[in-house]
Amino acid sequence: IFTSCYNHGKYLPQAIESVLGQTHEDFEYLLYGDGSTDNTWDIISTYASQDSRIKAFRLPKALCLSEVINKSFREAQGRYWVWLPADDLLEEKQKIATTYPDDVLYSFGKHIRESGAIKKLYRPPLLDPEEFREAMRDNHFLGMTGIWIPMSAYKKAGEFPEHLIYSEDFYWVLCACRAGVDFRGIDKYLYRKRLKSGGLTSKYRREVKRDINKWREETEWKR
Repeated sequence: IFTSCYNHGKYLPQAIESVLGQTHEDFEYLLYGDGSTDNTWDIISTYASQDSRIKAFRLPKALCLSEVINKSFREAQGRYWVWLPADDLLEEKQKIATTYPDDVLYSFGKHIRESGAIKKLYRPPLLDPEEFREAMRDNHFLGMTGIWIPMSAYKKAGEFPEHLIYSEDFYWVLCACRAGVDFRGIDKYLYRKRLKSGGLTSKYRREVKRDINKWREETEWKR
């Protein structure tokens, strides 16, 4: 389980508690303080001292999130990787992964306000792997919060792009589709994502739209 935190000490304890409170207890939790100047590191180090499953890393501010993501993949010891900037229900995905051990799993989610109240339900289309590849030619509907990635899929698709400062998740999904990785949807609400203003995607909205279209055109799909 991976969490990178930059000056989000206000929310970090809730995310950590959501991991420690899962019924599935056999996990490692990689927590990165990504150059924070608030109390993030104090929170991370306190929890790490209390639970041996937590590994704490204090970093200078990375140039892009992909740097930290790739560090976490290289550090991880397990068979699967989950991105947790919010809350996730790991025990459900663990059960499903036994049936599809090499598939990337995504699910429904709940988008919450900064207060924690539910703002809206997020229901991406539930597709089989071939339908997913076809859909990604024309639509960008998948975020990475709560995504369950087998290590075998990461090795097949390659690292997240460290030359990008936005939309690194969509770029990786396209690379994974091109490499023949299967994505599979789950009809359960298995994560919560906190909606905050001022994100990179909204800041670079025009560039994101331009680049996503360019990446699609450059992608050659494996069958």
